[in-house]
Amino acid sequence: MALTQAGLNTELTTDPAALGYGPLISTENWTELAALLNAPKAGFTISVGVLPSYRVVAAIKQSDWDALTASERTYLSFVVQAGQVQCDAGEVRAALAGLFPAGSVTRANLVAMVDRPGSRAEEVFGTGVVITYEDVIRAVRGGI
Repeated sequence: MALTQAGLNTELTTDPAALGYGPLISTENWTELAALLNAPKAGFTISVGVLPSYRVVAAIKQSDWDALTASERTYLSFVVQAGQVQCDAGEVRAALAGLFPAGSVTRANLVAMVDRPGSRAEEVFGTGVVITYEDVIRAVRGGI
């Protein structure tokens, strides 16, 4: 759902994730409400989308590279040669993870790079949405 005044009003007045908006609304702490909505939310991640190839290459430990078959090395070289890696493409993401065994340093590095913490604002209104204190005031007071 895109960010709308009505949608933000519903989020703030119903507090479906039980983040504790009520006291902040009562004290008109608009800045803190915006900060709460924009703070990283535990357990909610968003794909970074595209990573520069050099970051993928830098994540690979030499011993993990050495353990790859010739075919796997060719595939990985093909993926990174474009200059960017589309990490939110499920097939590419799964293939990269599948190249390196669970527990390997490289796999852990890659998994850590492809997602970032997301906020409640992004969870409700979409990737990249940032709520300002002005948005909060308009949503609570109705169009100021």
